[in-house]
Amino acid sequence: LTNVFTMPWVLTIFATCLPKEVVLRVWDAILLEGSEVLLRVALCLWGKLARRIMKVDSADEFYSLMGELSSDMMEGTVFNSDDMIKAIYAIAPFPFPQLTELREKYTYNIR
Repeated sequence: LTNVFTMPWVLTIFATCLPKEVVLRVWDAILLEGSEVLLRVALCLWGKLARRIMKVDSADEFYSLMGELSSDMMEGTVFNSDDMIKAIYAIAPFPFPQLTELREKYTYNIR
């Protein structure tokens, strides 16, 4: 269920789910730190929304709640840009120490 929401977030580089002030700060971080920021932002978003999401009992409730939460995120009532940036950088140092090994382990062999 979460992929329905996470994929558009990443594909639009969060422009469709976050207020402009937050999006611009996230884009700055992407330009500075690289694509790892995309995953960190998604993790921070889900982490911030988790408590409310875990209370739903069905897929219908989930989709309904996500509609509400999406509106709240765009209005900037879920968090502010400073909190988002602090959360992104608090996860681990850039680049994540084991990132190369994890990418090699979970990347499909396309050769």
